[in-house]
Amino acid sequence: MPNYYEITSPGWNYISSLGKSVAAYKKYFGESASLVADIGCRDAVDVLYLKSQLGAEAGIAVDANPDVSVIEPGITYRHTAISNYTGETTFQKISSEYDDLRGASSIYSSRLDENSEDFDPMYLLADIEVVTVPVTTMDDFIVAEGLEDTIIDFMKVDVEGYTGEFLSGYATHLSKVKMIHLETEFTSLHDNHASNADIAVYMRSQGFALVGIYIEWSYPIQEQLWANTALIDSSIEVQDFFDQVTNPNFDQLR
Repeated sequence: MPNYYEITSPGWNYISSLGKSVAAYKKYFGESASLVADIGCRDAVDVLYLKSQLGAEAGIAVDANPDVSVIEPGITYRHTAISNYTGETTFQKISSEYDDLRGASSIYSSRLDENSEDFDPMYLLADIEVVTVPVTTMDDFIVAEGLEDTIIDFMKVDVEGYTGEFLSGYATHLSKVKMIHLETEFTSLHDNHASNADIAVYMRSQGFALVGIYIEWSYPIQEQLWANTALIDSSIEVQDFFDQVTNPNFDQLR
């Protein structure tokens, strides 16, 4: 089986790290999974890929963008942002013919704010509207879905600069995830932004090993793949790349 797959949309062609992440999952946890999840799912391509490649019975897809709708067999879709509190939040909703621009929709990113010096003119190609959406913590989400005693085999998280907030709202049930793929950033996207290094320090403190580092898009985005060492068979040797997390040139994808 190839260790990558390609996704193409107008003007873009990139190699996804999920193929290598699936291979890493099989190395540490075996050939199959029961439940996979994609937080910040956009078009649900990733959760469908994970479900297919790992033979999972079920998948969970979550996205804050009100334009997203996922109707697929075996996939439970929920419309909400995920952060460190429960209630409502404003959300920068991107409308564009380009999938990859729409996927940058965020609770707040300075790259999308025309009044910020960090504004990326690429987003002049899109319409950005600030809307109000529901928001919840991952721990509250788990309880609401009745998953308190359920192991999530593989979880992908792409919450556009809010990985730190996502994790701080997942203190109770994170230990029930076998493998988690996190999108992180070297540079700040908002005032309380947790950097890729901050995320790595926290995940290691929670008993996870950094088994993969990928530069799927380009700097400053870094994809981190974490394995829960408490759920890995003791006979399996774990390769940890924690010491490489601050190196912007370290990339196992290409």
